[in-house]
Amino acid sequence: MNNINTEILNFLTYSKNLITNQPYQITFNGDTVCMFKLLNCERNLKYILRIRLNATVGWITKTDRLCGFIIHVGNKQKKFYSDDSSILFKFKELLACKVSFYNVYEFYDFKEQIGKGASSRVVKAFCKFTYKFVAIKIIDKTTLKPLNYASLEQEIEILLKVKDSIYCSQIIEIYQSQYAFYIVMRLLSGQSLSTYLENQQGEIQKKLTNKQILQIMRRLLEGVNYLHSVGIIHRDIKPDNLMLAEYDNFDTITLIDFGLSTFTKVNRYLFYKCGTPGYVAPEILNSAVRNQQSESCDIFSCGCIFYRLITGKNVFKGRTYDELLHKNKQCLIDFSVKQEQHSNQNAIKLLHSMLRKNPDERITAKAALQSSYFYNESLFSINDENWDSSPLVNQLPHFTATIGKVFQLTARDFTSQKLIIPRQKDNNFYSPQLSPIRRDKQ
Repeated sequence: MNNINTEILNFLTYSKNLITNQPYQITFNGDTVCMFKLLNCERNLKYILRIRLNATVGWITKTDRLCGFIIHVGNKQKKFYSDDSSILFKFKELLACKVSFYNVYEFYDFKEQIGKGASSRVVKAFCKFTYKFVAIKIIDKTTLKPLNYASLEQEIEILLKVKDSIYCSQIIEIYQSQYAFYIVMRLLSGQSLSTYLENQQGEIQKKLTNKQILQIMRRLLEGVNYLHSVGIIHRDIKPDNLMLAEYDNFDTITLIDFGLSTFTKVNRYLFYKCGTPGYVAPEILNSAVRNQQSESCDIFSCGCIFYRLITGKNVFKGRTYDELLHKNKQCLIDFSVKQEQHSNQNAIKLLHSMLRKNPDERITAKAALQSSYFYNESLFSINDENWDSSPLVNQLPHFTATIGKVFQLTARDFTSQKLIIPRQKDNNFYSPQLSPIRRDKQ
C-alpha cells in the first residue's frame, strides 16, 4: 500500500455550477482519491474516495473522448470535468481493477457470444477508444448468492495476481451495472484446446504429432508451475480452460477461468469439492470437507489431459454419470491402452507420475518440466506425423537396448473422443454439461 503522502497522480478539474465553474484539485495515492476545493487561494478537502472494488466510478464521454468522471457521495452524483482527455485516461488506467466502473456501453460495442457458463457468459467486444477487441465476462447479479460474491472477489483477486503473466488470461478492467458485473479481459484469438481436439476427430491428416503433444504439455506445465510458485491452485484444469492466444500455436496456450481457483494459504475454502468429472483429482472427490488441498490436484488434471493427448481417449469413461464419477473417485485408470500405441516411454513414465492416486506421490510441475521427456525434445522430428521407426530399428543387427530406445520414438496419433456428461446430481456434486461443478462450504 502507498503512503498517504505519496501522490501518484495530481491534476486539476472543475465542477459545473449555475454561475461559474468551481475548480478542484484531484490527488491519487493508490489508496484514496482526494478532491480538494480550490477557493480564494486555499485548498480544502471536500471529498474522499476509498479505493476498493465495491467503490464505483463513472466516466463522462463525448464523441469517443473522456471529458470527466463521476463519483457517488451519499445519494448524489458529483461530476468533475477536465479539458485534458489524456490525464483522464491516465487516471482511468490507474483506477482499473482497483474500483468498479459503470456505463460499460460507453466504452464497448458488444459483439457475438464466445462462451457460456452456469451464471455467466463471455462476449467479444470492440473498444471505442483503443480500437481493439476484448473479451468481456458478464456475470448475472440476479443469480449470485453471498458465497458467489465472495467467490467473484477471490477470482478477481487471483486475476490481478496473475495479470502480467503470459500463461494466464489477463484482466483489463471491471464494470458493473444494477444487474451484472463485466470483467474485461484480453481477447485470445485462438480456440480452446477442447475445440481443437474435437476438430481433429475424423481428420486423418491433422492428428497431433508427438512434438505437438510435447509442446502442449510443456506450455501447460510451465503455466501450472507459475501458478503454484505464486501460491495459486487452479482446481479446474481441462481442455475447455486452455485457450490458444494465437491460432494453431501451442506455445501460446493460456490458462483461463479462475472461478474455482484458490490461494494455497487460506484458512477456509469457499468451495471444498469442485472441479469437472473426468479431470478432477480423486482426493478432492473423496476427501473430508475440511481437508487441506495441495497443488498436486492440478498435476492430476494435467495428467488427464496428457492421457487424452497420448491415447486419444478420456482417462475415465462411463456409460452414465455415476459410472464416470465412480471411476474418477477410485482412480480406475486403464494404462494398458498405451500398449496399443507406440508412445515415447519417457512420456508414459511421466504420465504415470502425474496420475498417481496418492497426491503425496505425484510429481510436481517443476520436477515434471525437468523430466527426461522434455530433455529429449530434440529427438522429435518436425515431420514425424505418422512415422514409426521401431520395425526398422528392430531389424538392425547388434543394436543395443540403449540406442534402440532412442530410435523407438513415434508419432502415431489417435482420434480423441468427446465425453458427454448429462446433467445429473449425486450427493456431492452438481455438474452442468458445460460448467464446472461446485459444492458450497458446509
